[in-house]
Amino acid sequence: MKIAMLVLNPISRDARIRKEARDLSREGHELTVIGMTSHEFHLENETMEGFDIIRIPVRSLTVDKKKFEAFIQDFNKLPENPSVGVLVSSISYWCVNEAYNTAVIDILAQLNPDIVHCNDANTLWAGTEHKKKTRSLLLYDSHEIFEETTSLITGDRRRWEHIQRECSGYVDAFVTVNQSLADYLSRKYPKLPKPVVVMNAINLPERRRSHDFSIHEKAGLSPEIKIALFHGGITKGRGLEILAESARYLKEEWAIVFMGSGPYVPEIQKIISCEGLEEKVKIIPPAPYDELLYWAGTANVGIIPYRNVGLNNYYCTPNKLWEYPGSGIPVICSPFPELKRAIKKYEFGVLLPREDFDARDIANTINNLDEKTIDALKVNCRRFVTEESWTKYSERLLGVYRSLQP
Repeated sequence: MKIAMLVLNPISRDARIRKEARDLSREGHELTVIGMTSHEFHLENETMEGFDIIRIPVRSLTVDKKKFEAFIQDFNKLPENPSVGVLVSSISYWCVNEAYNTAVIDILAQLNPDIVHCNDANTLWAGTEHKKKTRSLLLYDSHEIFEETTSLITGDRRRWEHIQRECSGYVDAFVTVNQSLADYLSRKYPKLPKPVVVMNAINLPERRRSHDFSIHEKAGLSPEIKIALFHGGITKGRGLEILAESARYLKEEWAIVFMGSGPYVPEIQKIISCEGLEEKVKIIPPAPYDELLYWAGTANVGIIPYRNVGLNNYYCTPNKLWEYPGSGIPVICSPFPELKRAIKKYEFGVLLPREDFDARDIANTINNLDEKTIDALKVNCRRFVTEESWTKYSERLLGVYRSLQP
């Protein structure tokens, strides 16, 4: 079948999109991913692992004037009074999303796919509009509860709820990342088909020489220092400021390393400077996607210190939940339902003692990990990634597509 996969990002660092597209291509489908460039990633169209990528340049996007005027008028109806920064952010995102949808609809008309695979609510409208005009099928792949994104104002939340409510009746197959989200979204949008859970799993990587990659060397730390690693987007709401502050209470042999980038980096740098933590907290650039697990494997533990700032964090199963144990290091994480379920079942990590943890809680949890405990957890890391592998969940996704074939 001919598949068009929609996603509002540059694709290069989206592990889930790349794995899904690769495996669908290997199954024999003709697949095109339609993403976009960004101010950070000025990437061209390309073919990757058997599938084509079309990236819509941000600079080329245009917005319909009447739709924009209607969008601005909606702000007069908001119950809250958002700050200028929040308002500008909301308008900017809407403009990009609306322009992306317009461009995508034209591309879909040219591609004429059998199935449109919409990743998250911000591509669902475009996929639905195409289905209304054609005989294409529509698969909705929800990675989160989109209307619960912490940065959204009331008008944004209502808009994403409306889009999902209006589009859900057109969806032919529904995929999401864990059982908690499947239950929540099915209750909220009852027109959606029965959900199929395809988790953000990985397969164990091939063994490569550890000295090819060294976080110690990259961060300027001596080899005997133990590293508690956070990798990924450095953004607000992930408990990263508390993680940085926890370094004050760490034993001498431990250090915190952030491997990533994002808008919250200046805040972390400010904490490091004000607290005099330059020797205990390091920030290094993100690793290339294909090398991530090898870099992470040179740390001692990986941390997911998310805060309960909304349902997306509370019900999360981020890529890190597999990437840390896949690299061979145990996990320290927040005691939220899906995270707790995985840790309790496979015992490849340690839960923070409470949901509203503080810096001392993180430090105490790290300090209490002796070599014997870490070694025992490492054995279970391999068991978790082997039993909850991407191969297992990829087969579920392929099964969904087989069910849609005539």
